[in-house]
Amino acid sequence: MRYLVEQGDHLSGIAARFGLPQFEIIWNHPENAALKAERKNPHILYPGDELYIPEHETKDHGKPSDDRHRFRVNAPSLYLR
Repeated sequence: MRYLVEQGDHLSGIAARFGLPQFEIIWNHPENAALKAERKNPHILYPGDELYIPEHETKDHGKPSDDRHRFRVNAPSLYLR
């Protein structure tokens, strides 16, 4: 899917909007190589930049629904300055 960057967008926010846990999934995708070479910094995007957003991969954990289960997600925190 193609996404056109708008004023105020940042890559971490775009990744979260599309259900991706890390912005690197978008930034390191081969279809974004030209933009990556042009911008160098994933946190500096301009309105009109075009990003390819890959499909979100779902995972299936075969656990019985009548039991309680704990899942741990290791996701980095986003720090804005």
